[in-house]
This record gives sequence, structure tokens and C-alpha cells, in this order.
Amino acid sequence: MMEKWAKEGGFKFLASNIEYTATGKPVEYADPYIVKEYTLTNGTKVKVGYIGIATPETKDKTLAENVKDITFTDPATAANKWAKYLQEQEMVNAVIALTHLGGFQDKDTREITGEVSDFAKNVKGVDLIFSGHTHQTIDGLVNGIQVLQGYYNGRTLSIGELKFDKNTGKLLGVDGKVDEIYLRKDKITPDPEVSAIVSGYEEKLSPILNEVIGKDEKGLEHSREQDVQVTPLGAWASERLAELGGTQIGYINGGGIRTSINPGEITMGNMYEIFPFDNTLVTMDLSGADLLKVLQHGITHDGFSSGQYYGVKVTLDENNMIKTAALLDGTPIENDKYYSVSTLDFLLTGGDKYDFSGGKNVTDTFRPVKDLLAEYIKENK
Repeated sequence: MMEKWAKEGGFKFLASNIEYTATGKPVEYADPYIVKEYTLTNGTKVKVGYIGIATPETKDKTLAENVKDITFTDPATAANKWAKYLQEQEMVNAVIALTHLGGFQDKDTREITGEVSDFAKNVKGVDLIFSGHTHQTIDGLVNGIQVLQGYYNGRTLSIGELKFDKNTGKLLGVDGKVDEIYLRKDKITPDPEVSAIVSGYEEKLSPILNEVIGKDEKGLEHSREQDVQVTPLGAWASERLAELGGTQIGYINGGGIRTSINPGEITMGNMYEIFPFDNTLVTMDLSGADLLKVLQHGITHDGFSSGQYYGVKVTLDENNMIKTAALLDGTPIENDKYYSVSTLDFLLTGGDKYDFSGGKNVTDTFRPVKDLLAEYIKENK
């Protein structure tokens, strides 16, 4: 698949820290680095090396089946190895790390935290770092290295600036900025070639995406912000999972729901926006002890959105730890009893570091939840 994407896209995939678990050899569908040569205004040529880094969180953010044969090695170790190689063997003038390492930047202190910060503190020979994954705007220094991240879906553009001596090609300095494109979107002229491609797909897909499947007068909100627990849409979706799976409890990860259902007509296109992943409905029996662990993991979430659930009422203490848990009829959850649960194959296989390994009578319907929910809306208008 990766080879096909690279061929159709006309670009290479870079990743220096993905290896086959069995052999320890790099995957063949990604190159660890690439070197580009540029000409300065006076004709002096400089070489820039780009190192690709994948986030090790990938193993928890996709289906286990997708990453079962590969290992994500330490990003800094990989970057240090290839930065040294680029400097000594390729004789580059600068090294840029193109990463999917996540991070956050405090609006007041401007401090950058997260895995990209840890990466920057442990690399040598890297002059500029591009971040990703967490859909944040980042522009600052860590360990003296410029770190940039553009906001999601092209809303902003992160721009790194390398300054070279025009005679020797020596790197003199690195700067960067984030262009907030979304603030001037009305002034941007669409590229004709890209517009033609988009229009072509819109024409082909509009009969499917514009189909009205139902209506919601009030809408159902959802947020993936870190301080939000169960949302109206999360409650609705997890209740539908329980109903469709014929179980007592429904559980879905908050990150699996990408936006809200707005008031008014609901189209199939909306369903692709709200539930973009083809996660399938899975049912199982889970002990009360394991159920409580799942609930607590989603409540005290770190690095992912809060869990969304139906069928259980919980109370929390001041530290957000579960004090009591009961079924909707008030029956307390008991550690050694089993309860029927509907969830996603993504979570079953360890997505967002959930642990459903204790489940019994596990059944995968192999039906994407998006399709099941769309059918439900159609049937119920």
C-alpha cells in the first residue's frame, strides 16, 4: 500500500525509526533520509538532509493488525545516527527532522512539551524540527532548536527559514514562523489544477455524500478537548453500540468521533466526517474488574480523548478516580461478575492503550460502526 501511495503521489515516504520486528531491518517502503541540493542567489550550492521520524504512538493509534510485524525505535537514537551520517558522508550543510512527533505549547509561557520536546532535548546535529500528530500550533525553541508545527488540515503553514553564508554555504542561523492561513482564507485564490481535481471527486461522490439519511433538530455536540468527559454525541453513539450489539454496555474512544452532529439534516457525508475510521463493532463479556479498569483508563486519559460510554453510572472522587460504579438500574458493578460490552476492534487490539484482553466470547461483526450508525439513522429518520 505504501509503495502504491508513493508512486501515485510522486513523493517518497521518510521514516528512519521503523523496523521489521523479526529481522531488525528497516522497512523497505520508507527511506531514512533524503538529500536535496539548493542554489543560493549568488550561485553557491548547499545540501540539506531531511530525516523522517514516525511517532512510536502509532502502535497505539491504529489497529494492531496494521503494525503487528514492525517496531518503532527510539526517535532520537535514529535521528542521531542519520544526522551523523548525513554530516560525515553526504556532507550536508543542514539537517531537518520531518517528524510526526506530537507536542503542545503553553500560550503564556511558550514552553513546548510532549514527545517532540523530549526528542529535541536528546538529538545532536539536527538544526530544525517539524512536529505533527497533535494538531497544535507550535513555534519555539527546545534545546536551542527551532520546533514548528502547523495547525491541522492546512489551517496554518509552518515555515522554517535556514540562513547560509553566501560564499561558503555554512549554516548561519535557523528561524521559523507559522502562517495562519485560515485568518485570510477569503483572500486566497484556489489553484486551478487542484480545484479541478477536487471538483471531479465531488461530482463523482456527491450522490453518495449528499444523501440525506436523517434529521436532528437540536444536534449532538462532541469535543475531544482533554478536560471533557462523556459528550452528548459520545453518549448517543455508545448507546447505539450497546443496542446494535445487544449488550448492557457500549464503549467508544472519544478520538474515534471527530466532530459534532449539527442541527438540521444529516447526510452520509456528515457520517464520514464524524466517524472517518472503519472501526468495526465487537461484542464480548468483560469482568467487572476489567470493566472498571477500562472506564478508569478513559476517565484519567493522557494523550488521547476521554472514553465515551453508556450503560454504567460512575461517581468520582476529587482525583477523578472511580468511587462507585453501577448499571443503569442501580445494580453495583462486581469485580468477579461478567457484563456484556459492545466496543470497537481498534480498542480490542490495544488502541489508545486500552486493555480488553480479559474479554470472553469475543465476536467481531466485521461491520464498520459508521455504516451501522448510518443505517440506524436512516431507519429512525
